[in-house]
Amino acid sequence: MRFSNDGMMIGSSAMVGWIGRGGRAHIKRYYLRGQSSSEVIVNEGQLLATDVAPAVVLYGVNIYLAFQLKFLTPLTQQELLFAFSTATPNNYWLTEHDDKISISFDLSGGLAI
Repeated sequence: MRFSNDGMMIGSSAMVGWIGRGGRAHIKRYYLRGQSSSEVIVNEGQLLATDVAPAVVLYGVNIYLAFQLKFLTPLTQQELLFAFSTATPNNYWLTEHDDKISISFDLSGGLAI
């Protein structure tokens, strides 16, 4: 799941989750400096995590990510990019997506807590 200022991949930050070959769940933060694998940087980016531990759950064929982020200013609109791959990351290197979609998410009706 990518968070983007302009709806594009380059320059965005992402939270990526997967179940590894040994059955262990992983979730990592990435900075997407470019489109090639060498330009995707693990444990970098503009997302600020809270103290709430992230989680990855596999339920049937679906994978669910749970994480909490904090933003310095209230958001009213956010460009989100969703992508998936059937390939498991190797040493945290991500592979090409099998499919992806970009949406503009309206947060203006939410409550600040």
